[in-house]
Amino acid sequence: MRLFLGINIPQSERESLYKQIIPLIRKYPQFKWINPELYHASIQFFGEVEDIKKLSDSIKTTLFDKEKFHLYGLGLGLFQASDLVLHMAYRREKKIDEIVDSLEKTYPTFVKQRAFIFHTAFARAPYSSKQQYFLLQKILERFPIEISYPVNSLALMGSTKGSEGRKYQILEEFPLI
Repeated sequence: MRLFLGINIPQSERESLYKQIIPLIRKYPQFKWINPELYHASIQFFGEVEDIKKLSDSIKTTLFDKEKFHLYGLGLGLFQASDLVLHMAYRREKKIDEIVDSLEKTYPTFVKQRAFIFHTAFARAPYSSKQQYFLLQKILERFPIEISYPVNSLALMGSTKGSEGRKYQILEEFPLI
């Protein structure tokens, strides 16, 4: 199971994001669209972790005095993973950077990923030609999106890939003060 630190997006905001991207869904029905019930915000990717309890304890230690914050959607984009990932990026929040910096100190094998984009994935697409990639990128960059919500807790989340696609589960939630 691949682990990451994430945010369980409020139901109303998941529905709002879905409604806002319906024109994209209609334009690209061949993409693998993620069920809105699975939308979440990814904050930090850990990958395969052998000692989940140790990671969980480190997150608890890191978050014990961390304050609630607000996330604001910046716009849509895409990045390459095993395929193309269409996502909504968030405005970089200082409180998240502080959490990641603190986590680096409490979890010794943690590797900080400063280039990591705080995001919510909403679709996957196969690789395409450079021309198609850049066209899709332009379309996403110009696509209007409006979303924001308060963050009261973070979650250690797991991701598995099966025959029906990726499945996500919350392993543990950590409240913020």
